Amino acid sequence: MKKKLKRVSCLLFILMLTCLPWFLEYLFAKERVEKIDELLNLYYSFGELNGAVLVAENGKIIYKKAFGLANRELNVSNQTDSRFNIHSMSKQFTAALIMQLKEEGKLKLDGKISDYLPAYPKEIGEKVTIHQLLTHTHGIPEPDYNKLPLDISGPADKVLKEYMSKPFKFEPGSKFEYSGLVGYAILGAIIEKLSGKSYEEVLTRRILKPLNMKNSGYANDRKIVEKKSTSYIKTRDYRFEKRVRNVDPLFTGATNIYSTVDDLYLWDRALSTGPLLTKESRDLLLARHANVPYNSTLFYGYGWYITDFELAGKKRFLAEHGGGRCNAIIRAPHEDRLVVLLGNTTSVYPWEITHKLMQILYNGTYELPKRSLQEALYKIIEKKGIEAAIPEYHRLKKEFPDTYEFHMMELSDLGYLYYSQGKMKKSIEIFKFNLELFPDQFAMYHGLGDAYKEVGKRDLAIKNLKKALELNPRKEDWEKNIYKQTQKILKELE
Repeated sequence: MKKKLKRVSCLLFILMLTCLPWFLEYLFAKERVEKIDELLNLYYSFGELNGAVLVAENGKIIYKKAFGLANRELNVSNQTDSRFNIHSMSKQFTAALIMQLKEEGKLKLDGKISDYLPAYPKEIGEKVTIHQLLTHTHGIPEPDYNKLPLDISGPADKVLKEYMSKPFKFEPGSKFEYSGLVGYAILGAIIEKLSGKSYEEVLTRRILKPLNMKNSGYANDRKIVEKKSTSYIKTRDYRFEKRVRNVDPLFTGATNIYSTVDDLYLWDRALSTGPLLTKESRDLLLARHANVPYNSTLFYGYGWYITDFELAGKKRFLAEHGGGRCNAIIRAPHEDRLVVLLGNTTSVYPWEITHKLMQILYNGTYELPKRSLQEALYKIIEKKGIEAAIPEYHRLKKEFPDTYEFHMMELSDLGYLYYSQGKMKKSIEIFKFNLELFPDQFAMYHGLGDAYKEVGKRDLAIKNLKKALELNPRKEDWEKNIYKQTQKILKELE
């Protein structure tokens, strides 16, 4: 009997040792999901998240949830299968289509625009390669977006010639400068020319159908798409306006695709292991082709930003891209991690959220979000006047020190908001108060001096602008830009 009990005890011990790693992994996974949900619910409660989020690791979805409204007029909620405009994230699909055509021998990466679009102006088309279009190193300037007609129609060649053939901004291949429309719109036209079909048809036949991405497609404002979230812009004064734009021929290849978080999970799977592209092509998509000037560790591949990002104290290879200031996808392809955030308002700052979600996946450290002090003070000022702002600031800091963000940029942005509205008295008072709190900040002196200039107080403007020059360290590019702006305003005054 004792031997039998001993044998049972040994078996139970072995079973416990066998199951312990699985059980611990289950507990760690459960804890990560709880942290993800806590983080996202905070962003949602602060009005900074409106859409759907998916998180996956090791090829499995561990979290999926929707937040907020798909349509504000009808009070319709977002769902996890809601369809969102992914905006510039569309570029990665165009890059994949180009690589497929390359594999089939229909184009070369060092081929020129004129090789495939004979009608495009040769003074530009004969100098720019497919590689340069893919990597935003082509040098063709963007059209003035605000002056584009709302509905551009006609053949792609005509549209490109009229709106995307201005003289070079810089020598092709000499540097990186992100191109929201031009480069990938030209690539979209090349795809149509080589295939003899519309971009939408090519996208559907070559990618969407083979991957069973049945909730994705090519959008335009004339096409009714079921379960599609309405796009909104959160204005600087915290109202929501519908985003309305209909220039389909101009956007082909650069944007206009809609999708869901589940379909983008399928897209990630295909890029990781699927038959969509050869390994050589997949590697080229994620190669460090062009360095982004303001960040020595950030590069652009083909349709993807590439970076080594510190997660849990270790540099990790990430491929990522945003779209429309409300969407982001981040992949850690070597370690099989994925975060997708799709939104329909510009209130969200997607990179802040998605990078924190990646930190959670790697058990790294991150900060919980805080409410916008700027928005809180703006509402108080509009309701009770500028004189109510200072005591409200001190009250919030005393009573809710961990709830609101008390960074100097909160007040700085508020000052510039009133400046942009032409409300200079409010702008000046906000900048002055900010300098009482942060007396050595050159950007605040710049803002105050600029506002004084607008109300005709020349001496005060000069005094503050000179102080801004004196304090500006001019180490970062943005500091150098403000320094030049300050010098320019001073020159106008003196």
